[in-house]
Amino acid sequence: MAINLILATNYNLKTDILKDGEEQRMVENTYAPMLDFFSDLGVKSNHFPVGLTLETLATQHEDVIQKMKTLKNKGIVEFGSHTFAHPIVPITPYQDMTRQIAYDIKLHESILGHKPRGFYPPEFTYDATLPKILHLHEIEWVMLLNNNVVGTYGSTIKDTFGVGQVTGIENTLLPCVFVYGDEKLELKTEIFKTFEAKTSPADFVKYFWQKLENDGGLADDALVILYFDIEAPYFALTEYNVSPQKHMQKALELIYSRNDVRSIHISEAIKMFAPQKTFTPLPFVTFKPFSLWTEGSEKLDTLLNEARRKIGIAEAVCKDDPRLVNAWRDLMIAEGSDARIAVSKRRQQGIPFDSGIRHGNMSRVIENYEYAIKARQIAEDVVKENHTICKA
Repeated sequence: MAINLILATNYNLKTDILKDGEEQRMVENTYAPMLDFFSDLGVKSNHFPVGLTLETLATQHEDVIQKMKTLKNKGIVEFGSHTFAHPIVPITPYQDMTRQIAYDIKLHESILGHKPRGFYPPEFTYDATLPKILHLHEIEWVMLLNNNVVGTYGSTIKDTFGVGQVTGIENTLLPCVFVYGDEKLELKTEIFKTFEAKTSPADFVKYFWQKLENDGGLADDALVILYFDIEAPYFALTEYNVSPQKHMQKALELIYSRNDVRSIHISEAIKMFAPQKTFTPLPFVTFKPFSLWTEGSEKLDTLLNEARRKIGIAEAVCKDDPRLVNAWRDLMIAEGSDARIAVSKRRQQGIPFDSGIRHGNMSRVIENYEYAIKARQIAEDVVKENHTICKA
């Protein structure tokens, strides 16, 4: 019997509970130590940086980019696409999602020196256009959350301990894998409690194996993806807990010390195992209430639609105007999900951590409004100037 265990994480410096000016501290106190964590652990893992974060790291933190490249070259880390600016898939137009992924792929190629083979949709959101879009960009697989399918159309949690495939428009099928979790987020909570040193490494390991056994994940050749945000240790950091990642490292060392645990990347799993079941994920089922990204953002959606319409007009007038590249870039940033969740009631009430209560950063909201207005203005300028030239 072998259990194929994969670690997965993402990078997003725009996370809504990060305060203004904390990005530098996040990189220094968490990104760099966590890359050392993965290096010291020495097992394979899949990482999904948001393109905008990747761009920031490349311009401001070349040492972190070098650590990422070193892990990739050693075969420890496989990097996948996570969009350029972290939009929510079901509420982002088809054309925009295509651009989000295309722009992200270019950044991976220029910064990390490779084209990603896999994709993780922001917040694990999905809709039926996604397989088609990923096919167009030659993306080979998608990583979803088991909550996306468990309990729908007869699917059970046991169905998610392996490679499957998801359906999409125009009869597209795409291989998929599923992050291990549960509806009540008990595993996610235990992972964070381990970072906070509230759950010991030994107790986490005991909990993990017991939960996996109860869920039917100890079958031969089971595929188990253990996911956590790379930013998580930052929010567990206190003067009494200066290296949160060390607790999880000890736990994972114990887990991987078992003879029946195999370390692989997702792309290896896709090659090793044929899809066992075809899934039709629901578009609004993830690990958070979907309303967090829609309620309170109605005005932003209006601005985004205005900007899209005016960019379309500008492209019809003068498609080759180089300013439209910037208009699209600004629009993509304005589509980011973190501004949407920052205005939610949940974020207004605050999230308690040992390091203090965190609220949604309203600067994210203001920033997205401003980017949407900038995109609209650029398009208006292109149309106005070309109209003036034509009249002359």
